[in-house]
Amino acid sequence: MNTTSIDEANTWLSTDPGIQANRWKLDVLPYQPRIGGVCVAKEPYEMVTYNFIRFRSNIHKETVDDYPVLLKRHDEFLKQLAKNGNVITEGIFDDQEGGILIMKDDIQPEVFENDPAVKGGTLLFEIKKLWVAKGAFCEQ
Repeated sequence: MNTTSIDEANTWLSTDPGIQANRWKLDVLPYQPRIGGVCVAKEPYEMVTYNFIRFRSNIHKETVDDYPVLLKRHDEFLKQLAKNGNVITEGIFDDQEGGILIMKDDIQPEVFENDPAVKGGTLLFEIKKLWVAKGAFCEQ
């Protein structure tokens, strides 16, 4: 959603019948792109499928001391992934809520199991499919 207000986004989403019926659980988080961006897709819409990787912070007493170093290594890991041209967008959320990575082509979970922050236990990840209009992330 293209808004600067989480309240506005939640108000708009509350009108969705699927959300009203509790079919979906949504997290509304401010997204700060570091690679790519968010754009308005143009008609005629062409739908594409990407891989959506959601990283969640896993900070607790066993991981808190290693978090800053492992997060830096995580960022380096993502920069290496981006070099292959497979990354559509990557960004972070506020307040240590983690971040997302959207990629073309199929991705094996083992790739992210080798992420230093995942190995170190400070980040968890999940991979899902994302169907979106081509151009929504400013990709050509």
